[in-house]
Parts: sequence; C-alpha cells; structure tokens
Amino acid sequence: MIRSLASSLFGGARPSSKYYNSYPAETLNMINLKVSDKIVVASSFSAAGDESDRDVWARTSTDVMDGDTLFLFTSGSKPTQLPYGFKKILAAEDRKQTLSLQVGYKVWDCSDPMSFNIRMEGETFVNLVTIRGTRFIVDAKGKICNSCSAGNEISTPRAYTANHGAILSAFAYDEPNDISIQDQNTLAAIGQGNRGLAVGISPTNGGLSKRLKAISKSKCGGGDDIAFCIALH
Repeated sequence: MIRSLASSLFGGARPSSKYYNSYPAETLNMINLKVSDKIVVASSFSAAGDESDRDVWARTSTDVMDGDTLFLFTSGSKPTQLPYGFKKILAAEDRKQTLSLQVGYKVWDCSDPMSFNIRMEGETFVNLVTIRGTRFIVDAKGKICNSCSAGNEISTPRAYTANHGAILSAFAYDEPNDISIQDQNTLAAIGQGNRGLAVGISPTNGGLSKRLKAISKSKCGGGDDIAFCIALH
C-alpha cells in the first residue's frame, strides 16, 4: 500500500551510475551537482544497518544554508520513523510487509541541527540529500511491482514536472545485486543481504516525466520492489 502527502509549499565525490552489493557504514559525499539553472545537490549522506538495531546520525551538507531542503529516504525490512520536523511525502510497504520505502522532507534553517537521529531496526538503508534552490514539490508518485516479471527492471510512474526543475527517484529492491539507475545521476547506492536502496536525480523541462528505471542483475527474490519519483520546482 502506498500513502502519499505530495505538494506542500516550502515557506566531493561525483555521483556514479552503479549500485554495488556492499555498503558504507556511514558516508557523506559533498557532491555540488548542478541539476538545473537553480537547483544544486550539495551533498548525499548514506548509511546502512544490519540485523542488529542501532542509531545513526544522518548529516546535512557541511555548508548547509537557510532554505536548503533536506530529502530523507529510508528503506528496509521495517518502516522507519522520520526524525522530528520531517514531513512525509510518500510511504509504502510490499504486500508481505518485508520491504518498506519512505521519503520525507524538511526545509533547513539556522536553528536546526546539522545531523538527525534515525533509529535503525533490522536491515535499514538511509539516504539524506541536501538540495539548494528548490521551493516546492510539483508531484510525487509511487509504485509497487515485482521486477522478476519485467526482466529485473523496475520503473516509476510518470509524474508532472516543472520547467527548469528536477526529479528525484528512489528504488527499494528485494534481493539486490548490481543495480544500475538508468539516465539519471546516482546519489546513493547502498545495500547488503537481501535488500538495497538506490536514489537518483535528473533535470526536467515541464510536462509528464518519462518512467524512470533501474535494472538489477540479481537473482529474482520472492518479494516486491518499490519505486518513487518526486518532481521539484
């Protein structure tokens, strides 16, 4: 089931295109990736947890500024509670309730901390992206599917986009091994065991987006996969 709360007015290392079947304990990449005339990805923080429960502090860009927007993606065997102050955009669980994906956002100001505590329970993957120059969410869509029935390919629904905007994609996979995001800059590529998370971004020129895709070379698992897209202005 997918739950959505789209819209809402907001008042280094270079990205790679490959998903690898290993994970960093915690990694902050200062990217400074210009996506459109005004939208810049400042940083991408990634972390992964195994079957043991632990806390992780998701970190913003080291040069985070007033008005930057933080997008937090979490995926794993159990839904993760968003930190205080983050608003949920999309959340989904597969039909067997063994894989979840959610995304929330927060507009940062100087009274906010530069890191946010997240409680990991079981296999959990976290990606916190700091984006500069965006002001509101145009559209947000989610989809649950089984990549085994489509040649290990998973795609997002089409979303309405803005001119000179950007679109984020997120893919939660069951049984991942070597996932490639297609036609987007990859901001996160983390995974281990039976699950994984990949996040990408690309510019938009208005109208309906194409279906954003990721392909896995894994053996087919028994569960569903989840794909999100979020269009930004």
